[in-house]
Amino acid sequence: LQDFWSHAGGYGARIVVFATSAGDEPLAKQYCTLFRNLQCDSTQALTVMDRPSAASQELQQLVAACTGFLIPAAPSAVDSICAGAGNRQQASAGWCR
Repeated sequence: LQDFWSHAGGYGARIVVFATSAGDEPLAKQYCTLFRNLQCDSTQALTVMDRPSAASQELQQLVAACTGFLIPAAPSAVDSICAGAGNRQQASAGWCR
């Protein structure tokens, strides 16, 4: 987690944590708390459960503005959501600029 924070920009990091189901929301919020404790610039938890949500303009702008995102989910869920957003090459558990 410390490495991810560092690669995302450390104290200047803007991290988005995605939940891919309602059951993942508490975990996403827990990660946000951990990143806040590491003093990143900003952190936000979002729930994205389907391709239409992933393709929304608002989500696209959030991803474009973040320096790292984390998806604590099964790889198949990550692939499904990211492919829907046109970001198949970024379908992984975490990504930093």
